[in-house]
Amino acid sequence: MESNVNEGIPDISGNVSDDEEQRLLSELKGKKPLTRPECMELASELIRIMHARATSKRFKTQSMDTKRLAYARVCVPLLEGYSKLLKENDIDEMEKRITELEKVRLRE
Repeated sequence: MESNVNEGIPDISGNVSDDEEQRLLSELKGKKPLTRPECMELASELIRIMHARATSKRFKTQSMDTKRLAYARVCVPLLEGYSKLLKENDIDEMEKRITELEKVRLRE
């Protein structure tokens, strides 16, 4: 079953007022962090969109191209940074598990 990584994330890609954008962004507060597979899905979606636009038989500029490219330019470093945070978190979790296993081993 394919998961939808955008589930629960409001769409702010269109033209919205500042008040509406703030309301939509406030809906994101308290959401659980993205998982590594969810980040991969977001990155894959971004790559697929850009690839499809760049390799279509007939390229025709669309009204959302400028905004989409701006969002893509922002998404790439965000995904890179988030991936590093996830990796650090995974390492911390592994260190905790190793410590617990060592404690159990010493008790035996």
